[in-house]
Parts: sequence; structure tokens; C-alpha cells
Amino acid sequence: MSIETDETRRKGVRNLFLSRVIRFKPDGRETHAPNKQGFLEMKEMKKNTEKNDMDSSHTGFDHQFIKWLTDYFKKNEQEVNGHKINEQVVRKLLKDKTVVSFLITWSIFESRFFRGFVKVSNLEGFAKKVVANSGYDKEYFREAAEHFHMRYQDKKKYKNLKYLGEPGKYDNSKESKIVDEIINRKFDENDKEWMRLLLYVVYRYRNNIFHGNKDVNSWLNTYKEQIKLCISTIQTWISLTSDRNNNPTDSKSEDTVCLAY
Repeated sequence: MSIETDETRRKGVRNLFLSRVIRFKPDGRETHAPNKQGFLEMKEMKKNTEKNDMDSSHTGFDHQFIKWLTDYFKKNEQEVNGHKINEQVVRKLLKDKTVVSFLITWSIFESRFFRGFVKVSNLEGFAKKVVANSGYDKEYFREAAEHFHMRYQDKKKYKNLKYLGEPGKYDNSKESKIVDEIINRKFDENDKEWMRLLLYVVYRYRNNIFHGNKDVNSWLNTYKEQIKLCISTIQTWISLTSDRNNNPTDSKSEDTVCLAY
């Protein structure tokens, strides 16, 4: 917004105020006397003017941030998405509080335990460390584990989970094959398998934010419940291991290094 426009608006506020408070002395001369209505209208217009100025400033900042974040994702994402990452996609994601919560919790998790970059081959080692943690209680994870085990009895949904972003390409890693076996068995009390399943699901949801076979609107509307379960699971992992003495990391290495092959 231009300075001229701002100045014109401010003059308009002042002129409106003066038009509401003009009084006349007995001799006919004008005087500006206090007037409640005029004062309240001026106050409201001033508040709106300040809000517009602030919104204008934020809009510029938001655009700069969205552009930067879009460029970052384009440079750092390794998989090729059928729906290319662009400013419109990033803007939609940032408007959704659930997605923002997921991205923040995932970033903390990935930074704390995997030096900022987790690979599917890291998941087994982390799962073992979590279960061995002195503060671990499998009941923390039962709801999410039961939900995802039941959900992925649907072969089509499970196939979508493993989609890598290019037609005909699905995750075929060692970890995915182990999770295949877990999904194909009846749900039981084997909490070590729960942890493998949950880590794999959360990892795939992270990738599918940008690499799924759904457009952004469909993804946001369809998977809200699952995203929230992923968030609560990540929060539990982080909280469970927030004490340095209970951290599933290599005691000989830095605090952010997960002991995984």
C-alpha cells in the first residue's frame, strides 16, 4: 500500500471527526467541541486503519515466507510428486492447523533423533530403543496401533500409504516388508510390532504430505483423523525421551543421533 494512500485515509479519518464535532459559538464562529459520536467513529476508523496497515505488512511477510518455503521444499524433496510443490500447495497446507502441528512435531522428532533426516532404514533401531526405554508403557500407543492395523486391512488404503509419488512406484524396502507381515497377522499384544507399524505409518504420512496420490484438498479432508493420531504418537515419543537419561540414543554419540543402522 502506498504512502499517499495511507495519508489520504488518515486525512479522511480526521475530516470525519471534525465534521462530527463542529459547534458554533453564539457569535456564529466555528469551534471544535467534544462530541461522543464523532470521537467513537474516529476511534473505530483509526483502529481499522491500523489493522489494515498491519494486515498489509503481514501479507508481504507471509508471501515472502511462503515463497521461501516453497523453494526449500523444491530443492530438498528427493521424491518426485505427481502434484508439483508450488506456492498454492504450500499456502493451503499452512492454513490448516492440523498439518502445521504435524510438521512442527515431526521436525522436532526428526531433528532430535535423526540429525534432521530420517531414513526408512533407521526405523527398526529407533523402535527397539523406545520399547527398551525405562519410562515406556505400551498403553500409550494402543489406540493408534489398533486404529492403523485395522485401517490397513483395506488393501487399497495400504497401497496408497506406500505410494512413492510416481505411477506404479511403491515402497519395497525391508521395513515395508516387515510391516506387510504385521498387517497380515491378527492384532495382538506384541508391542514391538506396534512400534514398527507406527513408525512406518508416521514416516509414510510425512512423505505423503507432498508425495501422495491425492490433491491437497482431498488429502486434508480425508486423512484428518489419521494425521491427528500421528501427531499424538510423535508427541509421546518426544515426551517419553525428553529426559536425557531416558533418551533412545547412542550414549557415545551426540544427543541427536539415533542408534539405528
